[in-house]
Amino acid sequence: MPNSEHLELLQQGVSTWNQWRSANSRIQVDLTGADLTSVDLLDADLSAVNLRGANLSMANLIRANLSGANLIEANFDEANLSMAYLNCAYLNKAYLHGANLTWANLSQSCLIDTDASEANLSGAVLSGTDAYGSNFSGANLSEAYLSVADLGGANLHGANLSSVYAIATNFERANLSNANMSKANCAKSKFGSAILDRANLSMSYLYAADIRGASLIETDLSRADLTKVSLICADLSDAHLIGTELHGANLSQANLKHADLRLSHLEAANLYGASLYSADLSQANLNAAYLNEAFLFGAILKWTNLADADLSGAHLGGANLFGADVSGAKLLGVNLHEATMPNGSIHD
Repeated sequence: MPNSEHLELLQQGVSTWNQWRSANSRIQVDLTGADLTSVDLLDADLSAVNLRGANLSMANLIRANLSGANLIEANFDEANLSMAYLNCAYLNKAYLHGANLTWANLSQSCLIDTDASEANLSGAVLSGTDAYGSNFSGANLSEAYLSVADLGGANLHGANLSSVYAIATNFERANLSNANMSKANCAKSKFGSAILDRANLSMSYLYAADIRGASLIETDLSRADLTKVSLICADLSDAHLIGTELHGANLSQANLKHADLRLSHLEAANLYGASLYSADLSQANLNAAYLNEAFLFGAILKWTNLADADLSGAHLGGANLFGADVSGAKLLGVNLHEATMPNGSIHD
């Protein structure tokens, strides 16, 4: 139950409330469980206030100061929190469904198991935020700041993360299926065992990201920068990697079945034991790449640069190598049964 005196003061309006708070800054304000549905709290000072379990659905909280507040299990459904200060606030298990949080500051806040589905967080600051296991499905996080945030196990299905700034962010085991992450900056972020099926990561920057064991089935990574990324044991079957930068990437044991890798850059990449069954690598650059024991049955390698590549023990049966450059390549133990050779002849 809320403190009746505190609730009455708030109901007198923001001007009266803010004046009282300024004069009584040491008082611990208790508005636990208060019903503040649709209340106008524009510019209200609610910093460090206990609003646990309060109902603020459809409330106007534009530019409100909720920094350090206890908002655990509070209801902000459809509330307007645009440009609000929520830094260091506790929003565990809070309800933010459909809320407007554009340009809000949620840095260093705690959103564990929070429901922010369909919320608008465009341009919001969530740097260092702990949002483990939260629900952001269908949310708009475009141009948001997520660096060093923890979104492990979060549900981001269908979320808009285009142009997001997420350096060293944790997305391990998160569900990012069908998410839009085009032009996102996720350098050095962790996506281990995450689900990224049918996500759009075109033109994204993922330098040195850890994507080991992730599922990227039918994912669009066209023209993305994946330099030195780890995709060990990742599933990239039917993925789109046209013109993608994969220089020095580790794709050992990865599944690239039917993947489109035309014009991709795989110089010095590690594809040891990778499955590239029927993959299209036309005009790709695999100079000095490691393809030991890779499975390239039926792969298209027309005009591909394989100079100095290590193909020892690789399976290239039925592959099309017409026009490919294999100068200096290691071909010990390679299976070329019925493969189309660089000169157009069919290997027996």
